[in-house]
Amino acid sequence: MNSIYKLRNRKNIQDFKITLEDIKNAKKILFVIFGRYGDSVIGFHESLNFIEKYPNKEYLFITSSQNYPYFLDKCKDYKNCKIVKFNKKNIFKILPLILIIQKFDLGFNTYSWGRESEFLISFAKKFNFFFNIQKSLTDNYYNIARKYLLLPPKNTILNKINLDNVKSILICPESTERRRSLTQDHLNYLVDKYKKFTITVAHSNKYKTNCQEFIFSKKKSENFLNILKQSDLIISIDSAPLHLAMLYNKKIYAIFSSSVPTNVLTSGYIKIFRNNKLKDIMCEKKDCNNPICIDLENEYKLKETQINIVKYCVLKEEIWIYLKQILILMK
Repeated sequence: MNSIYKLRNRKNIQDFKITLEDIKNAKKILFVIFGRYGDSVIGFHESLNFIEKYPNKEYLFITSSQNYPYFLDKCKDYKNCKIVKFNKKNIFKILPLILIIQKFDLGFNTYSWGRESEFLISFAKKFNFFFNIQKSLTDNYYNIARKYLLLPPKNTILNKINLDNVKSILICPESTERRRSLTQDHLNYLVDKYKKFTITVAHSNKYKTNCQEFIFSKKKSENFLNILKQSDLIISIDSAPLHLAMLYNKKIYAIFSSSVPTNVLTSGYIKIFRNNKLKDIMCEKKDCNNPICIDLENEYKLKETQINIVKYCVLKEEIWIYLKQILILMK
């Protein structure tokens, strides 16, 4: 399968610079979203905003079985939008899909990096690879997707949260990046702090808890979605469930360790916490003289001076990475 995808990847074919005029004139637009769980949700979120701006067109989403329940649920109110679940390992389903894609005017693979997404959109009449979008480590993830889709950038607005009507809480303590995940002690602390509520902990069977549990698997996406929609408050570290909660406009307590909140979040009912027990800081530089960390007890205030310090540190790190790449090439 990889050999097939390589035949039409970014090295072998030339993509196009899609313009606003192209978007206005297009009648059928394709979105192919295969990527990391959180990246897929970001790409889907902004693709929906694209559809709302251009409602009088026909849209098709092609995505994985893991993403399919979320995409299907959010698109049910859009009569001009269809979802196709695609097994990228099934060669027999590729040909009929290509015949359909060839009728589409534009192809986007929003926040998708893999060969399979580029392979599929390359059969549209005009397409642009997300890989080629210019971005910086200090850019907001959602605005990167918006830039790719030629949508204007948005400021992140965090609305205050009222817990008066909160009865059930979903805690998502785990990320595929271990440094972001909460420890067992952190989880115990949260469960004890909010014990008056009905709590469900969603994880991949790595934690021990006396609460209700949901054990993640790719085949249980629909079950997880139902739990998330029924929960009044989502407590999540920087991982896919956080982005899914923002997609569904849930009340959120977002716990950050090494990532920058202003990069990760879009607008919503969100309260930010820093977790300094992970011995890391926002810009991922462990030797910083001015770490901007607090603990789970206190809300993190997004002050402009602090944001500028963070962006400065991240920019220095980005320059250093670039220089190291040059040195490698020189060798």
